[in-house]
Amino acid sequence: WKTMLEGKMIYVPDTENDTVMGPAGRDLGTRSYLSIPLKAEGESVGVININSKEQYAFGAGELRVFEIVSRQIEIAINNARHAESIIESERNLADKVERISKKEQYEKIINIVTQSVLIAIDPKEVMNNAVRAMGENIRNADLVQIHLVEGSNAVLQSYWGHEDWFVKRVKCIPYPKGLTWKTINEGVTRLVPNTDDDTAIGPAGREAGIKSYVSMPLKTGDRIIGCIGINSIHKNVFFEDELRLLENIKKQIETAIINARHVEELKFSEERYQTLTEVSPIGIFQSDADGNGVYVNNRLCEITGITKEEAYSEGWHDGLHPDDRDHVVSKWREAVSAGEEFKEEYRFVRKDGVTVWVIADARPVKGASGEMSGLIGTLTDITERKQSEEKIRFQASLLDQVRNTVIATNLEGMIIYWNKFAEELIYWKESEVLGRNIREISLPNLDDEDAGDIMRQLQTTGHWEGELITKRKDGTTFPTHVVSTEIKDDGGEIIGYVGVGTDITEKKSLEARLLRTQRLESIGMLAGGIAHDLNNILQPIMMSIGLLKSERSEAETERILGVIDANARRGADLIRQVLSFARGIHSEKQTLIMKYLLDDIVSIIHETFPKNIEVSFNASPNLWNISGNYTQMHQVTLNICLNARDAMPEGGRLSLTAENVRRKGGPNKRMHGLPPGNYILVKIEDTGFGMEPEIIDKIFDPFFTTKEPDKGTGLGLATAYGILNEHGGGIHVESEAGKGSVFYIYLPAIKFDEEEAEDAG
Repeated sequence: WKTMLEGKMIYVPDTENDTVMGPAGRDLGTRSYLSIPLKAEGESVGVININSKEQYAFGAGELRVFEIVSRQIEIAINNARHAESIIESERNLADKVERISKKEQYEKIINIVTQSVLIAIDPKEVMNNAVRAMGENIRNADLVQIHLVEGSNAVLQSYWGHEDWFVKRVKCIPYPKGLTWKTINEGVTRLVPNTDDDTAIGPAGREAGIKSYVSMPLKTGDRIIGCIGINSIHKNVFFEDELRLLENIKKQIETAIINARHVEELKFSEERYQTLTEVSPIGIFQSDADGNGVYVNNRLCEITGITKEEAYSEGWHDGLHPDDRDHVVSKWREAVSAGEEFKEEYRFVRKDGVTVWVIADARPVKGASGEMSGLIGTLTDITERKQSEEKIRFQASLLDQVRNTVIATNLEGMIIYWNKFAEELIYWKESEVLGRNIREISLPNLDDEDAGDIMRQLQTTGHWEGELITKRKDGTTFPTHVVSTEIKDDGGEIIGYVGVGTDITEKKSLEARLLRTQRLESIGMLAGGIAHDLNNILQPIMMSIGLLKSERSEAETERILGVIDANARRGADLIRQVLSFARGIHSEKQTLIMKYLLDDIVSIIHETFPKNIEVSFNASPNLWNISGNYTQMHQVTLNICLNARDAMPEGGRLSLTAENVRRKGGPNKRMHGLPPGNYILVKIEDTGFGMEPEIIDKIFDPFFTTKEPDKGTGLGLATAYGILNEHGGGIHVESEAGKGSVFYIYLPAIKFDEEEAEDAG
């Protein structure tokens, strides 16, 4: 290397002190050496080394000879190099010519495939042209084929150069066998110049004598759809630099397959669309950009009664119902002009006179450049639906007319129907309750046990009937008689329940009045007997007292006789009350001016009631008159005022009001049982002790009293109830413990002015 780097001859006559020679030279016993560089085009390309085991082995003449020899060797080397360069240039030129030839051949293939893509529609034709072009133009390509994936098989589509036996062997390759599936599964191109050591090629390929091949996957997007195989019976036919050209061919084939498939799918889609439109149960139509019909199917003509010729012109306007024509035509023209959807329900009158309801739904269709090219839509016969809707509306109207609540729920108890009377009676609007639980809305007092019993009976018998307490929106309640049944669909499956409810408040009130009347009659008969017997006993006593008093007796006797007399008179007074109650409240009636009667009572109250009770009275102007018994009306009103006084031992307020009211017959708990008409309402309100609910239910019962012994008979309110009932009126009380009481007295009015009455429901 020292000689080559320095580029000059080195002669060492004695190696004793030489530092250049290596261990190998010393091992050979070299005592002197000559190293001459060999140059080519001015650069060292080699070295001639001459070694001797003798010191000073080479003289000056010998050195000159060696130098001449080295120059000759250099010339020989340079000549050889020039010859190789010429050969390499010739070889490169041949390769270039071959590459140009190959490029031209591949471009020819691409051109053939491209022409097929542009001309052919059938993908089979495109693939046949492609394999033939490759087989005829790729040097040493002996077998070319295309397989496409169909399910779990790779199916031979096109081939070139194959013998019949080979076609049969590779016609359908099941997954995942052979080279074809390996290429498809891996999705990468395989180039094998020599198949001797290849493990992918199958038995058929070896039997066919394939020595080299290129196998390329075919793709559409990210999906591999098949494989191209180019095979040769010669080794080393295909190389890496050809792959780019083959890839271009492959892409053209992929494009051809995609385009051909699109055309095939479009053709199939058009055929399918045509078939579907003709067998469709709905009408289908299409217009151009001006709104003129360009297509209608047969079903549209069947529905509307118009012909296709009429549909393609404005003749369809004449088929429209006269009441709908102007509106529909106007809306259609607006949709066409604005390029917007058209959706309307309207009627056609067919030539046979039958009117059909239709719904048309059309959407704008845009062309490739985005402009509106027309409308396409459907036309559906909705006559049956309209008739069903009308029937449903009629049925719903019937349900809204009945004077019963009709409420339907689904299986979970959620309200799905709520008729108008339910709105009127329970105060909830249908829109407020739909989708909410029935127990939450109107049956909060129905406990789980009772609800479970109702559901079990419904599920067992399909029917339940009973009484429930219904709650209104304002919190008030009323008794309801309910009949519930199952709701079933067309298949007989239970989908919910419907309940029909009747307000039985008045019925309950009448039942209570009847029970009270029966009780009063029974007690009256008993009281009559007792009073008769007591009267027989008391009469002799009172007569004897009179005789004893006529005789002047001692003071003690006088005192005792006074006690006997007072108690006897008290007993006689009790007997009179009992007899009055027992005989019934019958009396002669006359026209009474209630204002005067109430003024008289208020005067008595002012004079006799404690001063710590504040009394007020207010009567409406032109208060109506009544037909009644003055004494009995006086007794009823004063009795209630006395009870109010007794309920306010520490003082309070007592208020009397009177007004004209009209009863129309609607819900009014204060006037239950009273027929529609005009009444005078006398309201007596105190701020006394008030009463518990269980006391209110009993206050009109005979002999029931809340007063201490010897301070009340329990007949005052019972008698008042009977008097008012006999007069055709009624009485109602509202009270709350610790907050006082209000008594409402209703009396039928006579000689009234309709305009002066308040509406009491």
